[in-house]
Amino acid sequence: MNKKIFLLFIWIFVSIHSESNAQISCCCGAPKQLDFPGLDFEIDPFPPLNNYFYYTAFTTFGPWNVTQGTIDHGGAEYCGGLGLGNPNGQSHFIDLFGSPPTGSIAGTIEYPLYGLTPGFQYTIKFWYATFTSNGSFSANLKIANGSWLNVTWTANNPGAAVWLEKTYTFVAQATTATLSFTDTGSSSATYQIGMLLDDITIFECPTDLEKPVVNNPPDDYNVECDLDVPPVPILDIMDNCDADPVITFKETKEIFDPCTKKITRSWDIKDGCGNIQTEVQIINIIDQFPPEFTQLPKDTFAYCQQDVLKLFNDWVRQNGYATATDACDVINWNSSFIRTPRLTCDTIIVTFKATDHCGKESTESAKFIVKDTSAPRFILPAIDKSYSCIPNVRDSLRSWLQNFGYSSNAMDCDTIIRSSNFDGDSTKNPMVVTFFAKDRCGNIDSSTASFSYRGGTDTFRITQFSCTFPGNSVDTLVFSSGGCDSVVISEKIKRSADSTYINTSSCDPKIKVFDTLRLNNQYGCDSIIFTQVVIHPMDTSRLKIYDCSFTSIVVDTAVFTGQFCDSLVLTEKIPLRKDSTFIQQTSCDSLDTGLKFLNLTNVFGCDSVVRINTTFSGVITQFITKNECGLAKNYTDTLVFSTSNCDSLVITNHIGLKIDTNFIQQNNCDLSQAGIDTIIYQTATCDSIVIVNTQFIPSDTTYIQQSSCDPNLVGITSKLFNTATCDSLVIIKTQFTPSDTTRINLSSCDINQVGIEARRDV
Repeated sequence: MNKKIFLLFIWIFVSIHSESNAQISCCCGAPKQLDFPGLDFEIDPFPPLNNYFYYTAFTTFGPWNVTQGTIDHGGAEYCGGLGLGNPNGQSHFIDLFGSPPTGSIAGTIEYPLYGLTPGFQYTIKFWYATFTSNGSFSANLKIANGSWLNVTWTANNPGAAVWLEKTYTFVAQATTATLSFTDTGSSSATYQIGMLLDDITIFECPTDLEKPVVNNPPDDYNVECDLDVPPVPILDIMDNCDADPVITFKETKEIFDPCTKKITRSWDIKDGCGNIQTEVQIINIIDQFPPEFTQLPKDTFAYCQQDVLKLFNDWVRQNGYATATDACDVINWNSSFIRTPRLTCDTIIVTFKATDHCGKESTESAKFIVKDTSAPRFILPAIDKSYSCIPNVRDSLRSWLQNFGYSSNAMDCDTIIRSSNFDGDSTKNPMVVTFFAKDRCGNIDSSTASFSYRGGTDTFRITQFSCTFPGNSVDTLVFSSGGCDSVVISEKIKRSADSTYINTSSCDPKIKVFDTLRLNNQYGCDSIIFTQVVIHPMDTSRLKIYDCSFTSIVVDTAVFTGQFCDSLVLTEKIPLRKDSTFIQQTSCDSLDTGLKFLNLTNVFGCDSVVRINTTFSGVITQFITKNECGLAKNYTDTLVFSTSNCDSLVITNHIGLKIDTNFIQQNNCDLSQAGIDTIIYQTATCDSIVIVNTQFIPSDTTYIQQSSCDPNLVGITSKLFNTATCDSLVIIKTQFTPSDTTRINLSSCDINQVGIEARRDV
């Protein structure tokens, strides 16, 4: 019963262990099993099923090399069936502690690995067992002498009961390496047995060094407020191997001051191969702008008759009817002013300040104006006073002035300031005085009254002027009133009408030459003014000045003021150029050759320089070659031309040209084009004859014989090929050839290879 429980436990353990290690996953792509022969130890020569072959140091069996000690190559049923527990089936295996006749020795075997890719990850799997469950058994696995992989494992699982699997990984650093197994168990020498190995497999996984790629990396932002912070973006991530990489997101917020904050968002994107791509988004929250007035504070008016202080306080409490907004926070309002308004005309400037939580502020000002538009009016106007023959009249005048003509004024918002226009001269009689009542706002009202008196006999003199008086006269009148007499002396003076003659001059021909003006003075007398104008013409003079120093034409205008009319003088300044002339000429006389200078001066003093360069030219000889068709013999003509300067000699060579004839041989598939054609080309020189001989060439026909295993291609086909010359016909005949079948009989010790296999080779 205990044996059955033990075997059941072993079976469960093997099942779980095998299932957990059966699947090899690559972080990038699918694993690829490498085809290394001899890793299953099915190597010829095969030992008997119940026996073994041993191999000592410096010997080989198959691709394996024994580098030290001795190893045994055992059959599937060796030593009571050590291969029975292998879930892969009973097969040949090795014992790392060999058993030669001379005694057991711990062995090491090596296998050359090739075709590796540096940087790729490799997984090695193998099955292991022991002879017995008693003792301490272990072995060591090395890749590349331990630089890539160096592991040791222990075992106590009898091969007849169960074989276990080991899996290790390593990364290739070169294209070749050495795989080695060494027995290291302390019980191996005691029991003369070692670690058993079988069914080694190696898988290749490509290495992925590429980090995940973010197709929409997050942008950094500078925002004004917390409300403006964008939501966390969804990243579009792509990886060449991992369809669902692991994303680790982290967000931190730093507060430097109430107006400055910083949010840092980071994404760590890790694929299945451990490649990490980090994306960082920085969001700076900087409140840069103060509150903004959406409505400025308004100037407000109040009249002094109203409750000024209440209106002022209400206006200030409502921030001068101003409104403001801030993108981030609530606004705090403050106001400042020097004093409260007076109850008269007054202007108070109030400053309104809108402040956010950062201390950023916006300031605007408005005026509270107290108006006083009503004057302190006279409810009792000033009273006229007239005294006759009373004593101390100046005391009465002083009392009348101090009491402002005995007037009175209505109440006002402010203090009433009363005054008069009395100039201090109390001798005037009668005396007219205007009394004023005003406040400090400039509102004013007035009332006028007179003060007069009689203290004794008065004498008045009146002088009158008129054109209607018949002559000059003086009258005297005496008036008596209240015991005081008054004498009035009236003098009348006669005035006569005036006549004036004015002679003047003018340059304006449109003006009136004679005019009459009638005037009426304050005495009713008429005056007549006669005006006569003499017309004088304007003078205009034009001057022209020629000079060699002038650079351009200039016109100056001068105006001279005369007794009657202005004079206009136009001065035109005309420049004269200095000439420099160069003459190039030839002469047959050698005595005339050379460079001559002529200096010429005109009437305006401008110099002209003439340079004459004379070169010597003898008899001119010209050669002409003329080609002529059909000329039998070449000849030369000579012509002499005589002129007033030098003679010229013309020599003409006449050269004969022959007529050309060409012969052309060509082929053509068109029968109508065959034959001999003669073509004559006429040119400006000589005619040419072209003879074309065209030969007929028939079309080509080709036969092709071939065979095929495809019955659909059997038959006769034809193809027509068009070229620039002639058409060709290709006839293809295809014959059917049946497929071949070959039977091969093979023998194998592997039961998995037994059966019938069919292959089709195309």
